[in-house]
Amino acid sequence: MPTPPTIAFAPPAAVSLPLAARLDAALAATPPDGLFLDSPDGRLTWGALRDRIDAALESFAALGLVPGDRALISLGDETLDAPLFLACLRAGVTAVVVDREATDEELCRLVAAARPAALWLRAERAAAAGRVAAPIPPPRPSGRSRAAGAILDPESIGVIVFTSGTTSRPKGVALSHRALAAQLDVFTHVYGFGADTRLLNPLPLHHVDGLVRGVLAAAATGAELHRPARFAVQTLDVWIDRIARSRITHLVAVPTLLSLMLRFAAPTRLRLGGADLRCVICSADALDARLWQAFEDRFGVPVINVWGQSETTCDALFAGPDAATRRPGAIGRPVGCEARIVDASGVQAPVGAPGELEIRGPIVMSFYLDDPQATAEVMHDGWLRTGDIASCEVDGLYRFAGRLRTVIVSRGVSVHPENVNAALLGAPDVAEAATVGLADADRGQRIVACVAPAPGATLDAEALHALCRRTLSPEKRPQQIRVLPALPRGAAGKVNLEALIAILTEAEPAAPAAPPSVLAVAAELFAMHAQELSADSTPFNTTAWDSLMHVALIEALEVAFGVVLAPQDIIGLATLGDAEEIVARLLATAGPGPGAKAETEATIAIAVR
Repeated sequence: MPTPPTIAFAPPAAVSLPLAARLDAALAATPPDGLFLDSPDGRLTWGALRDRIDAALESFAALGLVPGDRALISLGDETLDAPLFLACLRAGVTAVVVDREATDEELCRLVAAARPAALWLRAERAAAAGRVAAPIPPPRPSGRSRAAGAILDPESIGVIVFTSGTTSRPKGVALSHRALAAQLDVFTHVYGFGADTRLLNPLPLHHVDGLVRGVLAAAATGAELHRPARFAVQTLDVWIDRIARSRITHLVAVPTLLSLMLRFAAPTRLRLGGADLRCVICSADALDARLWQAFEDRFGVPVINVWGQSETTCDALFAGPDAATRRPGAIGRPVGCEARIVDASGVQAPVGAPGELEIRGPIVMSFYLDDPQATAEVMHDGWLRTGDIASCEVDGLYRFAGRLRTVIVSRGVSVHPENVNAALLGAPDVAEAATVGLADADRGQRIVACVAPAPGATLDAEALHALCRRTLSPEKRPQQIRVLPALPRGAAGKVNLEALIAILTEAEPAAPAAPPSVLAVAAELFAMHAQELSADSTPFNTTAWDSLMHVALIEALEVAFGVVLAPQDIIGLATLGDAEEIVARLLATAGPGPGAKAETEATIAIAVR
């Protein structure tokens, strides 16, 4: 078979300003009363953004921060965190933006790993981290934007994004000013980001999807960034209305969000965006071809499927927006970088043959923070070993096939097994732990942790779930914890993950089925104890109940009780008490049975056709 060439689709040659200069130009050119950010924490105009950046730069000087120092940011208020992040980029201070929902334990580990010269945290969070936080810089109107002053090396590190948080050595991806500027070139070339862009992006700001393709992209191009509310099924209409009301041009989503919109949003609602809505940008996980095609057919909006990692700054391969690459099932072609497929021996694979996807170019990370061994394992001759399995077909399009590494992608969020293992090993009676992802129709992968007890000890899975709730943020908590006498190991003494998965997927003896309850179904789904839930539990007082979990809850209820929830039931499901009433009514009307189950499956199949 022929060997495909190494393909590079670079943006058109342009005079690219250094990152800090690019931000200065956008800040100077945008009208002060124009909208920069609309978030649940408030609205921020460009004038207010300039004032807050200026105040931050003054506080940097007062604190003695110099280029190369690190600043950890996690105030939990986007109207404060965003200006601090941008001020760091202009001053040459390396920004470390941390999840606002990180546990105290995670925060302490990240502070220890980042070794920041200054922290911006809420007072109670600073106390938990055992550090004194820098004061929040008060905005002071200045009428103009200060120059950052420093001439910055393009190879200096602009931001460190941590891809894990609870292990003893969190992995920090170091992204240079050059990589961030190159990614902005790609955004402008592919998406057409500019002063007329109105970007609707609900993804978290501590991920590159929200930070780079959100705050930085808007600030460097003069665009508007819309994040109007916490996303939930109950607020779906708010987001759909925002598309039309604010004339959104670009919507950022993950596959689960597309599925949610496809199932619960009326077709005419998304079309209200009219000609303004240019595309939906889908990232963070593999996009099923059926879901992709069904979404475009129903809503008449083109979907751009993108592939990228934190290690590639954000987006590297693009299926769309052009018709030649926007093929359902593909992850597209590289832009602003080179890509190739190599076999296990490092030789470039022939056309159509699966192998590891490698990326080279200016968007690739500089290194993993303080971890030269991990850096050497993934970087060679300028190429980044992504750990993803893909193929390059005759048409030059890349197609995703699987993951070489152990990262688990559940509901579009990457979860490192080491996080879960470290939390479980914190229990004194746990001798060993290993976590894997099992295929799951609702989540993509289901997080399953296996533990073995210390000699003479007995383990309680419910107690371990409680430990995970105290030490892990919601997206990292395992849905299932299995207690085994010992974990299977290979000749070298390492846990044999394939053997472990085989154990987990073996058919277990059927136990007498207990009548299901709504609280029990929700508890299993949320990895919580049923006693922690009640009829008054809602997405806003139940940490694990986010928008993506809401979809899984609806489908879990349908499967458990053999019923089909109508759209009005789904919109009205705001509490678990509502769910109990809806299920009881449906059972009383039709009764459970194979016929109802079959109807549920048929409805789901139609939804993605």
